[in-house]
Amino acid sequence: MCHGACHNFLGLIITRSFLGAFEAALAPGFSLVMRMWYTRREQPLCYGLWSCGGPVATLFGGLIAYAIGHLEGDLPTWRYLFIILGAITAAWGIFMLVLLPDSPSDAIWLSSAERETAVYRIQADTQGSSK
Repeated sequence: MCHGACHNFLGLIITRSFLGAFEAALAPGFSLVMRMWYTRREQPLCYGLWSCGGPVATLFGGLIAYAIGHLEGDLPTWRYLFIILGAITAAWGIFMLVLLPDSPSDAIWLSSAERETAVYRIQADTQGSSK
């Protein structure tokens, strides 16, 4: 979203640097979430589907950019592109921050029996101990 507010090359470089720094936690964070919710047998499929997300986003990104490019307003269309897609991403991030629990035992959308089952599945699949 901040890319749309840049007025010079330095501002763009600074925003890209922050984006890269925050994006660096994406893959390790995804790995952590996969480890908390899925067994070792289920993880390859999840990683495969996650890896397909980039090409699928590229497939639809062009169509979305085309639609946004036809907006008329006071700002150049490239700014609208960054602002609209950035706002959607920020809203999704806030949604996930609120809804994604720290562990299956904290999932508010699961019943207590389902939480116990989710925790047991992962514990039964774990090898070794960190303690």
